[in-house]
Amino acid sequence: MSDIVVANNNALSLPERQKIERSLSRLSKLATLLDDQFEIPILKKRIGLDPIIGLIPAGGDWISWTVSTYIIWEALRLKVPLRVLFGIGKNITTDFLVGYIPGVGDFMDILLKANKRSVDLLLNHFEATPITIEHESVKIPETAIAKPTSSALIRYPVGVSLIIFFGIMALVPITLTYFLLQMWGAI
Repeated sequence: MSDIVVANNNALSLPERQKIERSLSRLSKLATLLDDQFEIPILKKRIGLDPIIGLIPAGGDWISWTVSTYIIWEALRLKVPLRVLFGIGKNITTDFLVGYIPGVGDFMDILLKANKRSVDLLLNHFEATPITIEHESVKIPETAIAKPTSSALIRYPVGVSLIIFFGIMALVPITLTYFLLQMWGAI
């Protein structure tokens, strides 16, 4: 028996692995900031800036949405498969639609943690593990392989379509409010 180990042609190169680790670390920090940064002492429940920003009238949910779409953009750059993109899209859509319900949306932000769930999808895809409690850095196994993804001809139009879809969702309530105010003679 020979002790020869055949190198895996699909293995991620060191620069590729480091690029992915840096990106996942950034996204992990962002998700922690938005969903888990602070602890409510009595309840022992963690919240982030997302539900706090959501309290800003006529724009808080837009700010959260903009930050959440950055996660989709990074996922596109990392060439993740469509199932991961759609999972991230589902999380952000749910968060965005529920966020429009006054009061309830901010409470649901605390429970849903859409950004954290989206980043967890990315971490699971790359089999990455956070190496600090604060998720300041992420490590991908040295044996990680480049998993086959969908073609860029499919992935990018789908990702851009998701971002446009979120933009349209964001404009609908503003447009309806404008027309209602115009109808009532307030404008």
